[in-house]
Amino acid sequence: MRTLLVGIHRYVGLGIAGFLAITGLTGSILAFREPLDRWLNPDLLTVPASPVRPLPVGALVDRITAQLPDAEPRFLPLNVAPGRSLLVPVTAKPGSPSALRYDQAFFDPSTGALLGTRSSERSLWDRRSTIGFLYRLHRELALPARWGVLILAIVSVLWTFDSIVGLLVTLPARAMGPARKSWWQRWGHAWRIKSPASRIRRAFDLHRAGGIWLWLALMVFAWSSVMLSAGPVYRVIMERFVAFDDPRSRIAPANGNRMVFGWTDAIMRGRAVMPVVAHRYGFSIQHEGEISRDRRRNTYTYFVRSDLDIRDGGTSTGIIMDAATGKILGVNLPSERGAAGNAITQWLYGIHMAQIFGLPYSIFVSIMGLLVTGLSATGVLVWNNKRRGKRKLRVAALRKMSRWP
Repeated sequence: MRTLLVGIHRYVGLGIAGFLAITGLTGSILAFREPLDRWLNPDLLTVPASPVRPLPVGALVDRITAQLPDAEPRFLPLNVAPGRSLLVPVTAKPGSPSALRYDQAFFDPSTGALLGTRSSERSLWDRRSTIGFLYRLHRELALPARWGVLILAIVSVLWTFDSIVGLLVTLPARAMGPARKSWWQRWGHAWRIKSPASRIRRAFDLHRAGGIWLWLALMVFAWSSVMLSAGPVYRVIMERFVAFDDPRSRIAPANGNRMVFGWTDAIMRGRAVMPVVAHRYGFSIQHEGEISRDRRRNTYTYFVRSDLDIRDGGTSTGIIMDAATGKILGVNLPSERGAAGNAITQWLYGIHMAQIFGLPYSIFVSIMGLLVTGLSATGVLVWNNKRRGKRKLRVAALRKMSRWP
């Protein structure tokens, strides 16, 4: 059985090592995604400090739409930190004669002036899109989305499985003889990096001991990768243990696009209804977040940050409203009684995306990305050293046979 597990761990690990190295290295950079993007593109992402209050939302929406004749927002931020621009993800308007050459637009929240646009994931070598391209490489290997996400979905499931197998491989075999050490004493050898040791032995110890010491963190990152890349697999397994409440899944696609409510109307509706919803569900509103539009379902979702939110700066408390009638179709709560799956998902997302516990945790995630890459590299080195050792033994055996009288 142990031989089988070692073989599974070896070849599954070899199959996914390159992908883990790519996602580990890019993830170590993306732990600081926002500050790095601001550093590279201060003219788009920052604005001079101004004593002027931001424009009223209605006037701001009017100026945004007027300056983007061929585009429409996918969502609108409603709470912008001082000194930051208003970043608006955009898509082509229905019926637009040509595809957009950009997917983000930036505005001064005090004046509504357009600061610029960019294609956020176009190239690694263009500072406008360096960080976005790294995110695309991390999320879908910079391949067409369908194939990149599929590959990483398979990799994430295999990573989770291989992490479990890898831990089992480190467990000690049954002790024999009268002077047997305890189980914990025998397993303790696997936790140590022996010194002095040869280069080959050092690589093996780094891979085995590093995997044990980091095992819990590796499992969390592996399983959160399943959540992000292989959502249906994540839900099928998690629903065996916890309940989820996802109101969007209960809203069918609309038969026709009847966006009677405009952005301003939907925001006003959200502001009027959210306090009632907060009272009903027993949470406190801290500030507005954003509003998004879903043309497929013909809905708006108005988000705020509440005391139910888990992620740093997260605004996941929302109400979903019909864009034709303003009727409230559902309430999205990041954590609620009777739906532990919502909170677990928020925690996993925050852990994976470095959106909890501030700067110290971002540093930890960056280091973890490098360690994942290192474990992948040492795993390949261990395999290569063993392969070369077996080859030398075969060559020596053949030479011995050739000299046989």
